[in-house]
Amino acid sequence: MSEINFLKGAKEAKDKKPSKREPKKIEWSEPKDYKPEDDYYKTGKNFFGLFSYIKNKEKDNLKNKKIIDKIDLKMARKEILKTIKEAENKKIKEKNKKIFKKLKQPDKKNDKLDIKKKEAKEKRKKINLLAKINEYFNQTKNKIKEFSYKQKSAGKNAIKNKIIEAQNKIIADKIIPAPPVEEAEPIFKDLPHHKIIRDDEASKEKKTFFKSDKVDKISHRPSKNSASAKRINYNIWEKLDVLKTNLITSDLDSYFNWRSKILVLSIAIFLSCLIVVIFYGGLVLWGSKNIILDNGQLDSKKELNEKIIMAENEINQVAVLQKKLKLVSNLLDRHIYWTNFFKFLEDNTMTDVYYASGGFSGNTEGKYSFPAMANDFVAIAQQVQSLGKNDLVEEAATNGGTAGEGGQTSFNLSLTLNPDIFYKKTNNATSTEN
Repeated sequence: MSEINFLKGAKEAKDKKPSKREPKKIEWSEPKDYKPEDDYYKTGKNFFGLFSYIKNKEKDNLKNKKIIDKIDLKMARKEILKTIKEAENKKIKEKNKKIFKKLKQPDKKNDKLDIKKKEAKEKRKKINLLAKINEYFNQTKNKIKEFSYKQKSAGKNAIKNKIIEAQNKIIADKIIPAPPVEEAEPIFKDLPHHKIIRDDEASKEKKTFFKSDKVDKISHRPSKNSASAKRINYNIWEKLDVLKTNLITSDLDSYFNWRSKILVLSIAIFLSCLIVVIFYGGLVLWGSKNIILDNGQLDSKKELNEKIIMAENEINQVAVLQKKLKLVSNLLDRHIYWTNFFKFLEDNTMTDVYYASGGFSGNTEGKYSFPAMANDFVAIAQQVQSLGKNDLVEEAATNGGTAGEGGQTSFNLSLTLNPDIFYKKTNNATSTEN
């Protein structure tokens, strides 16, 4: 039997290519309100409705229930939509709050730029205000100058007119001549300007505004030598300080003339700059020399340090060699030289005594015993005495002798020697002694 594929639909679904169609939007249906007019047959007014009224009574009850359920569903849907909208509005409000907080909290990087911009704006405003104030001040100053100049010119003209009127009145009036007596004083009439002069004499400040030369230029005046002219000159022109006028025709602003002093200023600036440059150049040269000296000293220090390091390395090598030499010398000094022992025997043995072979025993501690032959017992005694006198021999003894054939005596010699005899130094000492 052929196999049945129960998952054929799933396989086909896998093999199918994805469709390019967009998914359809879901459209929500809204329930309509129930109207009894729609079910006309239920009322029984219809002819056919009478037959179906009884049968469809239960169905009508079910439909009424369904209508109620639909109304409840509609209300529930509205409530759900309200809750969804409220939730979305809450989310939007939270986002707006976050954005508003971010806007309230400016970036730290831009804070400095904003502060600088504000400071620049404030400076510009201050500069503009100062410029406006200067303009206003200059305008008011010019106006005051013009007004004061007009007042001064008007005051001068008024004083001149008053003086001319007073002189004309004096000329018009009859002057009483002085008596022929020398001591008599001239009599003057009270003129209107005399009151002004008396009031002015009481004032503290006494200034002369016009000289007598100016009076001579005025027309309609008496001669200089006349008494009336002297009286006028004395009373009016020398002590008049009613009006405080300025003899300078125009106000002069005091300012420093830069153009006239520009040469002096330029020379002073040039000299000060030259002094500063000289001092600065001297300091630079002094500093460069010190730097060169410091560099030389540093180089010499480096060379010395390198030499010291090389010497230390050589010293270490020499020290190692010295230690090795000491060890070798110690080894050589402690080396046992048997030749020293045999040479000692040769040097300290008498001619009548000679040593026999065999029976020699001894060690490095200096104790030895060996057989010997002599001509007689006297030779044995002399041999023992000569060995005992030597510094390297600690003890020399014999066990006696035995007379042999041919008139020779044999004996056994025992010696205890200093162990230094086996070393190189003792060898030198023994050679010097001998």
